[in-house]
Amino acid sequence: MESAMSLFGETGFETTSLKAIAERAGLTSAAIYYHYENKQDILFKGLLEAITDLLTECTPAMDLIPQDPALALQDFVRRHLMFQFSERHGIQRTYAALVYNLRERKRLLSSERRAQLADLENRHLDNLRRIILAGIEKGCFAPESVTVSAFSIIAQCEHAIYWMSPKGEASIEQLGDMLGIISLRIVNYSGQQD
Repeated sequence: MESAMSLFGETGFETTSLKAIAERAGLTSAAIYYHYENKQDILFKGLLEAITDLLTECTPAMDLIPQDPALALQDFVRRHLMFQFSERHGIQRTYAALVYNLRERKRLLSSERRAQLADLENRHLDNLRRIILAGIEKGCFAPESVTVSAFSIIAQCEHAIYWMSPKGEASIEQLGDMLGIISLRIVNYSGQQD
């Protein structure tokens, strides 16, 4: 699946053939068909795995809410960003491309499969909203809008793979710290809790 998702990210879904996927994976086309119905099936299962893994990676940040919502927010951002730059780079690019191109997602996936992905994405977004709401409740966050803040924070994490170079002046860890600070600004962090 990783070979397929990397190819989808590199050359696009339409131009990637099952033969190219099989060659990249070191398999025969017959072996691919044994495990998957078609390219859409590979795409869906890859996206499902990616969002499930993202949820698993970011959920531990929720444990920090009682201690300090600001720490929880920074940890959530750092975890999301680190996931984006994990070894599964091709999957992240493919996932990000389809997250922001809903028309393409609608064309490539059935409504049932789109609903499955949307449910997991909403759980991830709801986790971030819970962190922001906890910060509001504790008096340390005062965002203009919980939803707009949550989408803005996720967007900065999702898009970093397009412009950040791991070989650049800042490490991925440093970028995670910077985006954590920017996220605190997005929610108007006061530095004080009630």
